[in-house]
Amino acid sequence: WLLHSGLATVLLFASFASGGLISLHLGMFLILGANIGSAFVPFIANYHGTPAARRIPSGNLLMRIGIASLAVPFVNEILVLMEPYIADPGRQLLVFHTALNCALAVLFLPFLGPLAKLCEALIPDEDKKDDPNEPVYLDENALHTPVVALAGVARETLRLAEIVEKMLAKSIRAFETNDERIVSDIRSQEETIDAIYRAIKGYMTRLSQESLDPKEADRYVQVLTFSTNLEHVGDIIDKNLMDSALKKAHKQEKFSEKGFEEIKSVHEQVLRNMRTAQTIFLSEDPKLARELVKQKQNLREAEIESSVLHFERLRQKTPETLATSSLHLDVIRDYRRINSYVTSVAYAIIENAEKFKDQRGEQ
Repeated sequence: WLLHSGLATVLLFASFASGGLISLHLGMFLILGANIGSAFVPFIANYHGTPAARRIPSGNLLMRIGIASLAVPFVNEILVLMEPYIADPGRQLLVFHTALNCALAVLFLPFLGPLAKLCEALIPDEDKKDDPNEPVYLDENALHTPVVALAGVARETLRLAEIVEKMLAKSIRAFETNDERIVSDIRSQEETIDAIYRAIKGYMTRLSQESLDPKEADRYVQVLTFSTNLEHVGDIIDKNLMDSALKKAHKQEKFSEKGFEEIKSVHEQVLRNMRTAQTIFLSEDPKLARELVKQKQNLREAEIESSVLHFERLRQKTPETLATSSLHLDVIRDYRRINSYVTSVAYAIIENAEKFKDQRGEQ
């Protein structure tokens, strides 16, 4: 208790001086030491803290060392000044302690700016890269305010969508080039996707659904569903598409020119729908949602057409088609599955719009 309380230490030394256990001269130096020592406690307590947490106790320690260093040469003169007015040695030590801290405030107050800069120079911010696996927009303090919490988790879901979109955009290059480095680069993002999704899911389980109004409850379901679907898309890219790309690279196979054009066309449609889905998720625009549903049907028709053309090339015994027949169909199928997941966000938006329309009609 004494070690953690500078004032208690000062009072102890003052009582020693009043009782004649220590000389007044020694007491003065002990008071100086107590003032420096009291600054060591927060300094040591924050030694392993963040740079910002260490700067204030460090500045306090520097100021107390500075004022004590200035006072040491004048201890005798200070005693001479106090002696005519204060007879009790203990009270002299208490007055000295008070005067010392007042002098510290008066002396260093004009120089707080330069002192702060000095502390920043001595204890700079840690130069570390942001961890992509850590959530950015999930504020634990916002859990008690559902509208704020839902806005934050929606932003985190869009961050997840951006990562998945980049994987999807790059996936076609893996098939085009047979470059295994592209496959590795894409697969390296799967850990980030899983980590962000776990964070989103965990955050939403801590958000009490009982405190949500009907509109917030609908948004809760939208966010959870869309983030789950994005995680599934990441799995398809990693475990299905990249497996196919790796097999193709190992065998150094090539799609037929027309076959690959069909795959690229499907990929471009899925990528456009992915971007549209993010816009719909953010804006909750029912008109755009209905358009996305139409695009889903268009892609289904494109898949059927590609299959028909593919089997026609098989009948014509096109060499590349014969070598990559199952691969071609698997890739088209996987892109179609991805499209189903990303476009599913539209149905909830349309359903909510119809529900709101019915409610207004009843009123």
